[in-house]
Amino acid sequence: MQTILSPTDVSPVTESSSSAGSSASATTFAISTAAWLVVVQWLSAGVGGYLTGRLLTKWVNVHTDEVYFRDTAHGSSPGP
Repeated sequence: MQTILSPTDVSPVTESSSSAGSSASATTFAISTAAWLVVVQWLSAGVGGYLTGRLLTKWVNVHTDEVYFRDTAHGSSPGP
């Protein structure tokens, strides 16, 4: 009985990736890591600002300048 897929067909190590020098260099890895961390920081700041804006309660009988200051001090301006 012949198998359809042999172990070499599904192995993550191929001839091109097992040769010397085919892995990512330290510089490429560092740049990719830095870019990933920047993207995660932006996304987390955006989600945090969105949640802060959504969770703020409306202040009643307070001057609009105070509400504006509170909203901008939190880093978001959720609007009326």
